[in-house]
Amino acid sequence: MTDALGWLSVLPTRPPATPTDTRTAALAALRELVGRPDAAFHDGQFEAIEALVDGRRRALVLGVEYNTRLLAAIAEHVAPAIGWEPAR
Repeated sequence: MTDALGWLSVLPTRPPATPTDTRTAALAALRELVGRPDAAFHDGQFEAIEALVDGRRRALVLGVEYNTRLLAAIAEHVAPAIGWEPAR
């Protein structure tokens, strides 16, 4: 499904995740990506993920290479962990 601007919409396949589910999944993805079991989000990072995942907000991402990998990791690890699937 796309919106008026042609953006793909990701729709949940079950009720929206709770903030705890999202935080747990996002933290696990972060720790896997950086290879450190003690990794933690910097101020504002989880809030941005929460706005995108739970709030279904959109973001303009800068720093293309790093942020593309980060968004891909969110799509690959966090979204499926809370029951989301790609739009078809």
